[in-house]
Amino acid sequence: MTVEDYVFCLMFDEMSIRENLGSIRKFSCREGFVDLGNYGRTSSIAYHALVFMLQDLYNKWKQPVAYYLMDGGTKGEMLVNFLLEVLDARHNEVLEVDYCYV
Repeated sequence: MTVEDYVFCLMFDEMSIRENLGSIRKFSCREGFVDLGNYGRTSSIAYHALVFMLQDLYNKWKQPVAYYLMDGGTKGEMLVNFLLEVLDARHNEVLEVDYCYV
């Protein structure tokens, strides 16, 4: 593989989602509640999602790599924490992430 195969742009976006509760039988758990990854879960129903994606700068594909479910907009401090968490996970996989500002 060439160097270009390891260069990505990290993107993120927040969106409103429909409130919906469901269950995953395989894991015996309920979905649809606020889920902040390493920062915990609550019993509040989520209606916002923050999604992080990697986009290959040379081969033109995108891959979602993380998402967080919330009950409101993301505060700046939490956004920084999520961003650092995602970048740390990508760094551990030996991927080079270019910083793109849109």
